[in-house]
Amino acid sequence: MSISLDELKTYGPIYACNAIHREFKPDVLIATDKKMCQEIEATGYPMTHEFWTRRPAPEKGGRRLEKPYYGMSSGPAAASRAALRGFNNIYLIGFDFGSPNQFVNNIYAGTEHYKGLQDKATYYGNWENQMKQVIEKHPKSQFYRIMGVESTAIDFGNINIIHQDLDIFINQTLPSIKPR
Repeated sequence: MSISLDELKTYGPIYACNAIHREFKPDVLIATDKKMCQEIEATGYPMTHEFWTRRPAPEKGGRRLEKPYYGMSSGPAAASRAALRGFNNIYLIGFDFGSPNQFVNNIYAGTEHYKGLQDKATYYGNWENQMKQVIEKHPKSQFYRIMGVESTAIDFGNINIIHQDLDIFINQTLPSIKPR
C-alpha cells in the first residue's frame, strides 16, 4: 500500500527529505548530506522552494539549519522544522529505522548519492536518538510514526508519539482529517 503525495498535500504542508525533489515538490525540503545538497542546489530548487541544510551556498537560496538541529540527519531535522512551525499533529512517514532484512530499504536505493540495493542497511541508532531529542524538545506537538511492513519497532518512551499502522493511517486517519 502506498500514499499519494499529491493527495496527502491536500491535508497540509509536506516536509520531506533528500531525493524526493526529483519527483515531487514538497512545501519544505531538508537535506543534510553534502552531495545531496549539491544536487538540490544545482537544480535551482532552493531559489523557488523552501530548502534547509547545514551549509547552504549563499547564492543558491538555501537556508541554514540552526542549533541544535544543525547536526541532525535529514529526517529528524524535517520533523523539527514542522514542530518549530507549531504544527500540533506531525505524521512521520518513511521513518522506518533499520530494515526488515540486512539490506538498504530506502526507496531511492541504487540511485545517485544513495547506497545500492544490495548494500547493508545503515545503522539507525543516530536517527533514533535524534528523533527522541526532537520529540522531547517539542512536547506540544503530537507525533505519529506511520509504520509499514518494513518499519522497525522502536520504543521512544515518550507520551507524544503514537505508532500507527500504514493501513489504518490511509483508511481511517486520513479520512478523519479535514483537507485544507
